[in-house]
Amino acid sequence: MEKVLVRADPSDPSPASLGRFFAEVFASLDERPRRLRLTLDVRNDRGAGVSIGLERGEPVFSVDGYASVRTPLRGRWLAEHPVPMAVPKKGLLRLVLEPVDANRVRVCPA
Repeated sequence: MEKVLVRADPSDPSPASLGRFFAEVFASLDERPRRLRLTLDVRNDRGAGVSIGLERGEPVFSVDGYASVRTPLRGRWLAEHPVPMAVPKKGLLRLVLEPVDANRVRVCPA
């Protein structure tokens, strides 16, 4: 299984940047479908909490002190995890992403 690390800016882990990271990962899966073990590193200088939820089938990224951001992955993110999913205090979250058909990706804790 391929491993990918997504590291947010430790001085400013904005929800928009997290959404862009995941959109890039999904685009990569479109180009070459494969199973990925993704480590999300959101340790930050502000000690901000981070969570991922779903709203009308789209992932929503939240970071303390920012407005939440929805990522245009409607119907693609198949959550096999509790929603919302809070990133643990240590700032690391490991997920497995697995394409299940031409459009959808199963996302579950590693």
